[in-house]
Amino acid sequence: RTRILLIRNMQAAGVSSLLLCVISMFLLFGGQVRIAQICFAASLAFMIVSLLLSLWEIWISVDALNLHLKGIQEGKEP
Repeated sequence: RTRILLIRNMQAAGVSSLLLCVISMFLLFGGQVRIAQICFAASLAFMIVSLLLSLWEIWISVDALNLHLKGIQEGKEP
């Protein structure tokens, strides 16, 4: 369940990042430079969150795979 929540939140943060990036481009074309800078900074923050969540999920996945492989090596699984 933890991995599912991490993946969901990672994807939500990534999509939010891209959306804010696109909004900042439209704002730049509209001449709203300061607001565009704020949106882009928020976009970068969401991307950092997404990448950190991804790293956490990878860490959990590797641990789960190591446990599974250990069980196979010890003959506990078919």
